[in-house]
Amino acid sequence: MFGMFNGLPVHVLVLHLAVIAAPLAAVSGLAVWVPRWRKFARWPFLVLSAVAVVAVYLTKESGEVLQRSIAAQLEGNITGEIVDRHAALGGRLFIASLVLFAVSLAVAVVVGRTGNAVIGIVSAFVVTVVAVGVVVLTVQTGEAGAEAVWNPSGSVDYSGN
Repeated sequence: MFGMFNGLPVHVLVLHLAVIAAPLAAVSGLAVWVPRWRKFARWPFLVLSAVAVVAVYLTKESGEVLQRSIAAQLEGNITGEIVDRHAALGGRLFIASLVLFAVSLAVAVVVGRTGNAVIGIVSAFVVTVVAVGVVVLTVQTGEAGAEAVWNPSGSVDYSGN
């Protein structure tokens, strides 16, 4: 299931969904800072967070399959080290996306039951902290993956000069 699709590794196909869904879910959660948006914004935040969890999970699992399939090529070289870092970051991103989903679920329930301003502010603060973590991990994970594929030695210049 996570290996190949039409001759391509599934990982290179599904990673694009994770790269879009995780930051989009994170940013959508920031709407809880606006009191009049909270009751409506909780649903898109919850749905996007669920999509992000699924996308990151599929990307992580397919990446592990890809890593195992090319393990011999990666052993003992800089690309292998970068792929290991990329995989570790992907695991952290999956955990962060689960936390974001849990927070979105809590916001959906709590905001739906109360209009308390203090709860709204605390919720917004928690969402912001987790959202920043998700976005940072998404960027770090993607950067490590791109480095492994496009410039593992750091010597390639794509500037066109």
